Amino acid sequence: MSAQSYLLRGGQVYTMDPGRPWAQCVVVRGKMITYVGPEAGAVSFTDSGTEVIEVNGGMLLPGFIDAHNHLAGSGAMAKLGVEINGLSDPAEMLARIRDYAVSQPGAVIRGSGWMAAYFENNSPTREMLDEAVSDRPAAILSSDSHDLWFNTAAMHACGLDRSTEDPDPGAQYYVRDAAGWPSGHAVEVAPILTMLAALGAFTVEGIRDAQELTLVPAPSWGITGYLEAGILLGPNQNSEPVYEDLVERDNAGQLAVRIVGTVWTRQPDDDPASVVATLRDWNKRIKSEHVTISVLKMWADGTALNGGALLLAPFEDSKDGSPGQMTFPPDHIERQIELTQLAGFDSHIHIDADGSARVVLDAIEAVQRRHGRGTARHTVCHNTIVHPADVKRFAELGVIANCTPLWAPTTTARSMTPTSPSWALSEWRSASIPTVTSSAPGHW
Repeated sequence: MSAQSYLLRGGQVYTMDPGRPWAQCVVVRGKMITYVGPEAGAVSFTDSGTEVIEVNGGMLLPGFIDAHNHLAGSGAMAKLGVEINGLSDPAEMLARIRDYAVSQPGAVIRGSGWMAAYFENNSPTREMLDEAVSDRPAAILSSDSHDLWFNTAAMHACGLDRSTEDPDPGAQYYVRDAAGWPSGHAVEVAPILTMLAALGAFTVEGIRDAQELTLVPAPSWGITGYLEAGILLGPNQNSEPVYEDLVERDNAGQLAVRIVGTVWTRQPDDDPASVVATLRDWNKRIKSEHVTISVLKMWADGTALNGGALLLAPFEDSKDGSPGQMTFPPDHIERQIELTQLAGFDSHIHIDADGSARVVLDAIEAVQRRHGRGTARHTVCHNTIVHPADVKRFAELGVIANCTPLWAPTTTARSMTPTSPSWALSEWRSASIPTVTSSAPGHW
Protein backbone atom coordinates (compact mmCIF):
# COMPACT_ATOMS: atom_id res chain seq x y z
CA MET A 1 0.00 0.00 0.00
CA SER A 2 1.95 2.99 -1.28
CA ALA A 3 -0.63 5.70 -2.01
CA GLN A 4 -1.77 7.95 0.83
CA SER A 5 -4.94 6.68 2.48
CA TYR A 6 -7.61 8.33 4.61
CA LEU A 7 -10.18 6.94 7.04
CA LEU A 8 -13.26 9.13 7.51
CA ARG A 9 -15.27 8.10 10.55
CA GLY A 10 -17.42 9.31 13.43
CA GLY A 11 -20.48 10.42 11.48
CA GLN A 12 -23.29 9.29 9.23
CA VAL A 13 -22.25 8.16 5.74
CA TYR A 14 -25.02 8.39 3.17
CA THR A 15 -24.15 5.99 0.35
CA MET A 16 -26.93 6.59 -2.25
CA ASP A 17 -27.32 2.79 -2.36
CA PRO A 18 -31.00 1.92 -1.66
CA GLY A 19 -29.95 -1.52 -0.40
CA ARG A 20 -27.70 -0.11 2.32
CA PRO A 21 -28.15 3.66 2.45
CA TRP A 22 -26.07 4.29 5.60
CA ALA A 23 -22.56 3.31 6.69
CA GLN A 24 -20.14 4.17 9.50
CA CYS A 25 -16.96 5.05 7.64
CA VAL A 26 -15.17 5.46 4.32
CA VAL A 27 -11.60 4.63 3.32
CA VAL A 28 -9.97 6.46 0.42
CA ARG A 29 -6.62 5.45 -1.02
CA GLY A 30 -5.11 7.69 -3.66
CA LYS A 31 -7.97 8.57 -6.01
CA MET A 32 -10.13 5.56 -5.15
CA ILE A 33 -12.77 4.86 -2.52
CA THR A 34 -11.66 1.43 -1.32
CA TYR A 35 -14.10 0.74 1.50
CA VAL A 36 -17.56 1.85 2.72
CA GLY A 37 -19.17 0.09 5.67
CA PRO A 38 -18.86 -0.67 9.38
CA GLU A 39 -15.73 0.73 11.01
CA ALA A 40 -14.64 -2.73 12.14
CA GLY A 41 -14.25 -3.78 8.52
CA ALA A 42 -11.98 -0.88 7.64
CA VAL A 43 -8.90 -2.43 9.26
CA SER A 44 -8.11 -4.49 6.15
CA PHE A 45 -7.99 -1.32 4.04
CA THR A 46 -5.81 0.89 6.26
CA ASP A 47 -2.22 0.87 7.49
CA SER A 48 0.01 2.79 9.88
CA GLY A 49 0.21 5.68 7.45
CA THR A 50 -3.57 6.11 7.10
CA GLU A 51 -4.70 9.57 8.13
CA VAL A 52 -7.83 9.52 10.29
CA ILE A 53 -10.36 12.28 9.63
CA GLU A 54 -13.06 12.67 12.27
CA VAL A 55 -16.45 13.66 10.87
CA ASN A 56 -17.53 14.61 14.42
CA GLY A 57 -21.16 13.57 14.11
CA GLY A 58 -21.67 15.19 10.73
CA MET A 59 -22.92 13.61 7.52
CA LEU A 60 -20.68 12.43 4.71
CA LEU A 61 -22.20 11.98 1.28
CA PRO A 62 -21.12 11.92 -2.38
CA GLY A 63 -20.28 15.24 -3.99
CA PHE A 64 -22.95 17.24 -5.77
CA ILE A 65 -22.83 17.19 -9.57
CA ASP A 66 -24.40 20.46 -10.64
CA ALA A 67 -26.32 20.05 -13.90
CA HIS A 68 -26.13 23.73 -14.93
CA ASN A 69 -23.92 26.48 -13.62
CA HIS A 70 -21.54 29.24 -14.72
CA LEU A 71 -18.82 28.98 -12.09
CA ALA A 72 -15.99 29.62 -14.56
CA GLY A 73 -17.47 32.51 -16.48
CA SER A 74 -20.61 34.61 -16.46
CA GLY A 75 -21.77 33.45 -13.05
CA ALA A 76 -18.40 34.39 -11.61
CA MET A 77 -18.39 37.78 -13.30
CA ALA A 78 -21.87 38.54 -11.96
CA LYS A 79 -20.55 38.19 -8.41
CA LEU A 80 -18.22 41.16 -8.73
CA GLY A 81 -19.16 44.60 -7.46
CA VAL A 82 -22.16 45.84 -5.51
CA GLU A 83 -24.89 43.34 -4.63
CA ILE A 84 -28.47 44.69 -4.63
CA ASN A 85 -30.33 41.38 -4.64
CA GLY A 86 -33.26 41.40 -2.25
CA LEU A 87 -33.97 45.11 -2.69
CA SER A 88 -37.22 46.05 -4.42
CA ASP A 89 -37.20 49.82 -3.84
CA PRO A 90 -35.12 51.68 -6.46
CA ALA A 91 -34.26 54.32 -3.85
CA GLU A 92 -32.72 51.64 -1.64
CA MET A 93 -30.82 50.22 -4.61
CA LEU A 94 -29.40 53.63 -5.47
CA ALA A 95 -28.39 54.25 -1.85
CA ARG A 96 -26.46 50.98 -1.75
CA ILE A 97 -24.83 51.66 -5.11
CA ARG A 98 -23.89 55.17 -3.96
CA ASP A 99 -22.29 53.84 -0.77
CA TYR A 100 -20.37 51.23 -2.72
CA ALA A 101 -19.12 53.85 -5.21
CA VAL A 102 -17.80 55.94 -2.33
CA SER A 103 -15.81 52.92 -1.14
CA GLN A 104 -14.35 52.39 -4.62
CA PRO A 105 -12.98 55.78 -5.69
CA GLY A 106 -12.15 56.03 -9.36
CA ALA A 107 -13.23 52.48 -10.26
CA VAL A 108 -15.80 51.50 -12.84
CA ILE A 109 -18.84 50.51 -10.78
CA ARG A 110 -20.27 47.07 -11.45
CA GLY A 111 -22.80 44.90 -9.65
CA SER A 112 -25.95 42.83 -9.98
CA GLY A 113 -29.32 42.03 -8.49
CA TRP A 114 -32.15 44.25 -9.79
CA MET A 115 -35.41 43.15 -11.40
CA ALA A 116 -37.15 45.08 -14.17
CA ALA A 117 -40.50 44.73 -12.39
CA TYR A 118 -39.26 47.08 -9.66
CA PHE A 119 -39.14 50.05 -12.05
CA GLU A 120 -41.74 52.17 -13.76
CA ASN A 121 -42.48 50.79 -17.23
CA ASN A 122 -40.36 47.76 -16.30
CA SER A 123 -37.22 49.68 -17.21
CA PRO A 124 -34.59 51.57 -15.17
CA THR A 125 -33.04 54.70 -16.65
CA ARG A 126 -29.51 56.07 -16.80
CA GLU A 127 -30.66 59.31 -15.19
CA MET A 128 -31.69 57.33 -12.12
CA LEU A 129 -28.30 55.66 -11.90
CA ASP A 130 -26.63 59.04 -12.46
CA GLU A 131 -28.07 60.03 -9.07
CA ALA A 132 -25.81 57.44 -7.43
CA VAL A 133 -22.79 57.55 -9.77
CA SER A 134 -22.24 60.36 -12.25
CA ASP A 135 -18.47 60.84 -12.37
CA ARG A 136 -17.58 57.44 -13.95
CA PRO A 137 -19.21 54.50 -15.70
CA ALA A 138 -21.59 52.27 -13.78
CA ALA A 139 -23.12 49.07 -15.17
CA ILE A 140 -25.34 46.83 -13.00
CA LEU A 141 -26.56 43.42 -14.20
CA SER A 142 -30.08 42.26 -13.44
CA SER A 143 -30.48 39.30 -11.09
CA ASP A 144 -30.82 36.92 -14.05
CA SER A 145 -28.02 38.61 -16.04
CA HIS A 146 -30.29 39.16 -19.04
CA ASP A 147 -30.46 42.95 -18.59
CA LEU A 148 -27.97 45.72 -17.83
CA TRP A 149 -28.65 49.04 -16.12
CA PHE A 150 -26.06 51.67 -17.07
CA ASN A 151 -25.48 55.35 -16.41
CA THR A 152 -24.73 58.20 -18.79
CA ALA A 153 -20.97 57.97 -18.23
CA ALA A 154 -21.07 54.30 -19.27
CA MET A 155 -23.08 55.19 -22.36
CA HIS A 156 -20.44 57.74 -23.40
CA ALA A 157 -17.53 55.44 -22.52
CA CYS A 158 -19.01 52.76 -24.78
CA GLY A 159 -19.65 55.18 -27.63
CA LEU A 160 -23.42 54.75 -27.62
CA ASP A 161 -25.66 57.37 -29.15
CA ARG A 162 -28.87 57.66 -31.17
CA SER A 163 -27.17 56.18 -34.24
CA THR A 164 -26.04 53.01 -32.43
CA GLU A 165 -27.75 50.01 -33.99
CA ASP A 166 -29.34 47.29 -31.89
CA PRO A 167 -27.46 43.97 -32.22
CA ASP A 168 -30.68 42.02 -32.80
CA PRO A 169 -33.64 44.43 -33.07
CA GLY A 170 -36.60 43.41 -30.95
CA ALA A 171 -34.70 40.62 -29.20
CA GLN A 172 -31.33 42.06 -28.08
CA TYR A 173 -31.41 45.82 -27.95
CA TYR A 174 -31.10 49.11 -26.10
CA VAL A 175 -34.29 50.52 -24.64
CA ARG A 176 -34.53 54.09 -25.96
CA ASP A 177 -36.07 57.37 -24.88
CA ALA A 178 -38.42 59.47 -27.00
CA ALA A 179 -35.45 61.06 -28.80
CA GLY A 180 -33.91 57.69 -29.69
CA TRP A 181 -31.06 57.79 -27.18
CA PRO A 182 -30.25 54.62 -25.17
CA SER A 183 -32.25 55.11 -21.98
CA GLY A 184 -29.95 53.16 -19.64
CA HIS A 185 -31.36 49.66 -20.08
CA ALA A 186 -29.77 47.03 -22.34
CA VAL A 187 -31.85 43.92 -23.01
CA GLU A 188 -30.20 40.52 -23.48
CA VAL A 189 -26.60 39.54 -23.77
CA ALA A 190 -25.43 40.89 -27.14
CA PRO A 191 -25.60 44.58 -26.10
CA ILE A 192 -24.59 43.68 -22.55
CA LEU A 193 -21.41 41.98 -23.73
CA THR A 194 -20.57 44.87 -26.02
CA MET A 195 -20.83 47.33 -23.15
CA LEU A 196 -19.06 45.25 -20.50
CA ALA A 197 -16.22 44.47 -22.89
CA ALA A 198 -15.84 48.18 -23.68
CA LEU A 199 -15.69 48.86 -19.94
CA GLY A 200 -12.85 46.36 -19.52
CA ALA A 201 -14.81 43.61 -17.83
CA PHE A 202 -13.78 40.66 -19.99
CA THR A 203 -10.22 39.40 -19.81
CA VAL A 204 -8.93 35.94 -18.92
CA GLU A 205 -7.21 37.46 -15.90
CA GLY A 206 -10.38 39.25 -14.82
CA ILE A 207 -12.44 36.09 -15.17
CA ARG A 208 -9.89 34.12 -13.17
CA ASP A 209 -10.15 36.72 -10.40
CA ALA A 210 -13.94 36.36 -10.48
CA GLN A 211 -13.61 32.58 -10.20
CA GLU A 212 -12.20 33.10 -6.71
CA LEU A 213 -15.81 33.78 -5.71
CA THR A 214 -17.33 30.74 -7.46
CA LEU A 215 -15.12 28.03 -8.92
CA VAL A 216 -12.52 28.03 -6.14
CA PRO A 217 -14.96 27.70 -3.20
CA ALA A 218 -17.26 25.23 -5.04
CA PRO A 219 -15.90 22.17 -3.17
CA SER A 220 -16.70 23.85 0.15
CA TRP A 221 -20.33 23.92 -1.01
CA GLY A 222 -20.19 20.21 -1.81
CA ILE A 223 -19.89 20.67 -5.59
CA THR A 224 -17.31 18.29 -7.05
CA GLY A 225 -18.35 18.47 -10.70
CA TYR A 226 -20.63 20.53 -12.89
CA LEU A 227 -21.78 21.44 -16.39
CA GLU A 228 -20.33 24.82 -17.38
CA ALA A 229 -23.40 26.12 -19.22
CA GLY A 230 -21.58 28.86 -21.08
CA ILE A 231 -18.59 31.16 -20.72
CA LEU A 232 -18.66 34.61 -22.28
CA LEU A 233 -15.46 36.45 -23.09
CA GLY A 234 -16.28 39.76 -24.70
CA PRO A 235 -18.69 40.50 -27.54
CA ASN A 236 -17.41 37.66 -29.74
CA GLN A 237 -18.25 35.18 -26.96
CA ASN A 238 -15.08 33.19 -27.65
CA SER A 239 -14.60 31.15 -24.49
CA GLU A 240 -11.65 29.14 -25.84
CA PRO A 241 -8.98 31.05 -23.85
CA VAL A 242 -10.87 30.49 -20.59
CA TYR A 243 -11.15 26.74 -21.18
CA GLU A 244 -7.46 26.61 -22.12
CA ASP A 245 -6.67 28.37 -18.85
CA LEU A 246 -8.76 25.83 -16.93
CA VAL A 247 -6.92 22.95 -18.62
CA GLU A 248 -3.58 24.54 -17.77
CA ARG A 249 -4.60 24.93 -14.13
CA ASP A 250 -5.89 21.35 -14.02
CA ASN A 251 -2.60 20.04 -15.38
CA ALA A 252 -0.85 22.00 -12.63
CA GLY A 253 -3.05 20.39 -9.97
CA GLN A 254 -4.91 23.63 -9.23
CA LEU A 255 -8.46 22.67 -10.23
CA ALA A 256 -10.66 21.19 -7.49
CA VAL A 257 -13.76 20.28 -9.53
CA ARG A 258 -14.55 18.33 -12.69
CA ILE A 259 -15.91 20.47 -15.51
CA VAL A 260 -17.95 19.44 -18.54
CA GLY A 261 -17.67 22.39 -20.90
CA THR A 262 -19.91 23.66 -23.68
CA VAL A 263 -19.73 25.45 -26.99
CA TRP A 264 -22.37 28.17 -26.80
CA THR A 265 -24.49 29.25 -29.77
CA ARG A 266 -26.76 32.25 -29.28
CA GLN A 267 -26.42 34.54 -32.28
CA PRO A 268 -29.10 34.28 -35.01
CA ASP A 269 -26.45 34.20 -37.76
CA ASP A 270 -24.49 31.31 -36.20
CA ASP A 271 -24.02 28.47 -38.69
CA PRO A 272 -25.06 25.11 -37.14
CA ALA A 273 -22.38 23.16 -39.03
CA SER A 274 -19.65 25.58 -37.90
CA VAL A 275 -20.85 25.35 -34.30
CA VAL A 276 -20.58 21.55 -34.38
CA ALA A 277 -17.16 21.80 -36.05
CA THR A 278 -16.00 23.98 -33.16
CA LEU A 279 -17.40 21.47 -30.68
CA ARG A 280 -15.49 18.65 -32.38
CA ASP A 281 -12.29 20.69 -32.37
CA TRP A 282 -12.49 21.75 -28.72
CA ASN A 283 -13.50 18.24 -27.64
CA LYS A 284 -10.32 16.79 -29.17
CA ARG A 285 -7.91 19.61 -28.39
CA ILE A 286 -8.91 21.34 -25.15
CA LYS A 287 -9.02 18.68 -22.46
CA SER A 288 -7.36 17.38 -19.32
CA GLU A 289 -8.09 14.83 -16.62
CA HIS A 290 -10.90 16.91 -15.13
CA VAL A 291 -11.95 19.14 -18.05
CA THR A 292 -13.78 18.00 -21.16
CA ILE A 293 -15.90 19.94 -23.67
CA SER A 294 -18.65 17.72 -25.00
CA VAL A 295 -21.96 19.62 -24.94
CA LEU A 296 -23.68 22.12 -27.21
CA LYS A 297 -25.29 25.00 -25.29
CA MET A 298 -28.06 26.58 -27.36
CA TRP A 299 -29.78 29.74 -26.24
CA ALA A 300 -33.08 29.12 -28.03
CA ASP A 301 -34.69 32.15 -26.37
CA GLY A 302 -34.00 34.80 -23.75
CA THR A 303 -36.48 35.47 -20.96
CA ALA A 304 -40.22 35.99 -20.89
CA LEU A 305 -39.65 38.86 -18.44
CA ASN A 306 -38.32 41.11 -21.19
CA GLY A 307 -40.24 39.66 -24.13
CA GLY A 308 -37.27 37.67 -25.40
CA ALA A 309 -39.06 34.32 -25.20
CA LEU A 310 -42.05 32.98 -27.13
CA LEU A 311 -45.40 32.48 -25.43
CA LEU A 312 -48.24 30.43 -26.87
CA ALA A 313 -50.52 33.46 -26.47
CA PRO A 314 -49.75 37.19 -26.38
CA PHE A 315 -48.66 38.99 -23.25
CA GLU A 316 -51.65 40.55 -21.55
CA ASP A 317 -49.92 43.93 -21.52
CA SER A 318 -48.84 43.73 -25.16
CA LYS A 319 -49.94 46.71 -27.23
CA ASP A 320 -49.47 44.91 -30.54
CA GLY A 321 -50.56 41.42 -29.56
CA SER A 322 -46.99 40.13 -29.52
CA PRO A 323 -46.30 36.75 -27.90
CA GLY A 324 -42.57 37.53 -27.76
CA GLN A 325 -39.91 35.87 -29.87
CA MET A 326 -37.08 33.35 -29.88
CA THR A 327 -33.39 33.78 -30.65
CA PHE A 328 -33.51 31.37 -33.59
CA PRO A 329 -36.26 30.35 -36.04
CA PRO A 330 -37.59 26.79 -35.68
CA ASP A 331 -35.74 25.40 -38.70
CA HIS A 332 -32.41 26.68 -37.34
CA ILE A 333 -33.09 25.06 -33.96
CA GLU A 334 -33.97 21.74 -35.57
CA ARG A 335 -30.88 21.78 -37.78
CA GLN A 336 -28.59 22.56 -34.85
CA ILE A 337 -30.06 19.75 -32.75
CA GLU A 338 -29.80 17.33 -35.66
CA LEU A 339 -26.16 18.04 -36.49
CA THR A 340 -25.19 17.92 -32.82
CA GLN A 341 -26.90 14.57 -32.28
CA LEU A 342 -25.39 13.07 -35.45
CA ALA A 343 -21.95 14.16 -34.25
CA GLY A 344 -22.53 12.26 -31.00
CA PHE A 345 -22.66 15.25 -28.66
CA ASP A 346 -25.25 16.20 -26.05
CA SER A 347 -27.41 19.33 -26.31
CA HIS A 348 -28.27 21.69 -23.47
CA ILE A 349 -31.01 24.06 -24.64
CA HIS A 350 -32.17 27.21 -22.85
CA ILE A 351 -35.91 27.96 -22.96
CA ASP A 352 -37.99 30.24 -20.74
CA ALA A 353 -41.55 30.20 -22.11
CA ASP A 354 -44.20 27.74 -23.25
CA GLY A 355 -44.04 28.65 -26.93
CA SER A 356 -40.27 28.24 -26.91
CA ALA A 357 -40.59 24.88 -25.16
CA ARG A 358 -43.00 23.62 -27.80
CA VAL A 359 -40.74 24.73 -30.66
CA VAL A 360 -37.75 22.91 -29.13
CA LEU A 361 -39.71 19.76 -28.33
CA ASP A 362 -41.12 19.75 -31.87
CA ALA A 363 -37.56 20.05 -33.22
CA ILE A 364 -36.28 17.15 -31.09
CA GLU A 365 -39.24 15.02 -32.10
CA ALA A 366 -38.61 15.73 -35.80
CA VAL A 367 -34.93 14.80 -35.45
CA GLN A 368 -35.83 11.58 -33.65
CA ARG A 369 -38.31 10.63 -36.37
CA ARG A 370 -35.48 10.80 -38.91
CA HIS A 371 -32.59 9.40 -36.88
CA GLY A 372 -33.94 7.81 -33.70
CA ARG A 373 -32.69 8.88 -30.28
CA GLY A 374 -29.09 7.82 -30.80
CA THR A 375 -26.68 8.03 -27.88
CA ALA A 376 -26.77 11.80 -27.41
CA ARG A 377 -28.87 13.28 -24.62
CA HIS A 378 -31.00 16.38 -25.01
CA THR A 379 -31.55 18.59 -21.97
CA VAL A 380 -33.94 21.55 -21.88
CA CYS A 381 -33.03 23.95 -19.12
CA HIS A 382 -34.94 26.54 -17.10
CA ASN A 383 -38.48 25.58 -18.21
CA THR A 384 -39.90 28.58 -16.39
CA ILE A 385 -43.20 28.31 -18.27
CA VAL A 386 -44.26 25.06 -19.96
CA HIS A 387 -47.78 24.27 -21.16
CA PRO A 388 -49.30 21.23 -19.39
CA ALA A 389 -49.85 19.51 -22.75
CA ASP A 390 -46.10 19.57 -23.38
CA VAL A 391 -44.90 18.35 -19.98
CA LYS A 392 -45.51 14.68 -20.76
CA ARG A 393 -43.60 15.05 -24.04
CA PHE A 394 -40.33 15.37 -22.10
CA ALA A 395 -40.73 11.79 -20.87
CA GLU A 396 -42.01 10.52 -24.22
CA LEU A 397 -38.98 11.95 -26.05
CA GLY A 398 -36.45 11.10 -23.34
CA VAL A 399 -35.63 14.78 -22.87
CA ILE A 400 -34.13 15.79 -19.52
CA ALA A 401 -35.83 18.72 -17.77
CA ASN A 402 -33.20 20.86 -16.02
CA CYS A 403 -34.93 22.91 -13.30
CA THR A 404 -34.26 24.56 -9.97
CA PRO A 405 -36.37 26.63 -7.55
CA LEU A 406 -33.74 29.38 -7.85
CA TRP A 407 -34.95 30.02 -11.40
CA ALA A 408 -38.57 30.41 -10.31
CA PRO A 409 -39.45 34.12 -10.67
CA THR A 410 -40.54 35.84 -7.49
CA THR A 411 -42.09 38.60 -9.55
CA THR A 412 -42.71 39.09 -13.23
CA ALA A 413 -42.06 42.12 -15.36
CA ARG A 414 -44.74 41.12 -17.85
CA SER A 415 -48.30 39.91 -17.51
CA MET A 416 -48.55 36.28 -18.52
CA THR A 417 -51.67 34.79 -20.04
CA PRO A 418 -53.79 32.13 -18.35
CA THR A 419 -52.69 29.72 -21.10
CA SER A 420 -49.10 29.96 -19.89
CA PRO A 421 -48.97 28.40 -16.40
CA SER A 422 -45.71 27.80 -14.61
CA TRP A 423 -44.94 24.26 -13.50
CA ALA A 424 -43.36 23.68 -10.11
CA LEU A 425 -40.60 21.15 -9.58
CA SER A 426 -43.04 18.89 -7.72
CA GLU A 427 -45.25 18.76 -10.81
CA TRP A 428 -42.29 17.88 -13.00
CA ARG A 429 -41.39 15.10 -10.59
CA SER A 430 -44.91 13.69 -10.49
CA ALA A 431 -44.98 13.59 -14.28
CA SER A 432 -42.21 10.92 -14.29
CA ILE A 433 -39.86 13.12 -16.32
CA PRO A 434 -36.08 12.70 -16.15
CA THR A 435 -35.25 15.80 -14.12
CA VAL A 436 -31.98 17.24 -12.90
CA THR A 437 -31.56 20.28 -10.72
CA SER A 438 -29.00 23.05 -10.58
CA SER A 439 -27.73 25.48 -7.99
CA ALA A 440 -27.00 28.37 -10.34
CA PRO A 441 -28.70 31.57 -9.19
CA GLY A 442 -28.35 33.19 -12.60
CA HIS A 443 -30.59 32.45 -15.57
CA TRP A 444 -28.21 31.83 -18.46
